[in-house]
Amino acid sequence: MIQQFDGLGNDLQSFSQTIDGFANGMYQVSFDAAGREGYGRNPFVVDIDGVQLTFAGSSIVSPAELSSTQGYAHFMSDSLSLTAGSHTLSFTSSAPWAGGDTSFIDAVTVSSGSPLSSVPEPSSIVFLGAGAFVLLGRYWCRRRNQIPFNAI
Repeated sequence: MIQQFDGLGNDLQSFSQTIDGFANGMYQVSFDAAGREGYGRNPFVVDIDGVQLTFAGSSIVSPAELSSTQGYAHFMSDSLSLTAGSHTLSFTSSAPWAGGDTSFIDAVTVSSGSPLSSVPEPSSIVFLGAGAFVLLGRYWCRRRNQIPFNAI
């Protein structure tokens, strides 16, 4: 949850977590988010090690209000390059003063690669080729063993 202040003097404008085990490569951050029903949404930014992520080119995430007809929206970052090791993922309010405006965030994941640029493993290509070869062989054998209709 991101909210500038909760009315009790607590500052809830950001949260972060350090994540270990990254390898060199391309990554994407995804999560579900919604604004607080009846109070509005609190726009926020997402960063890794202080570098703001973009979501379809925009660095500010502003989810719609949660309601009985509209639930959480899914957000996925543009791909970013990370080095091996640990990195800190942060969510921070971008509103100067939000009062009761709140954004709820759930189901945060960091995944490697870009879904549009995934490359099949070589073993997958071998299995696909072997399957095609078996199907072609079965077709050829069945066709060879058929008795022509005009031969009866």
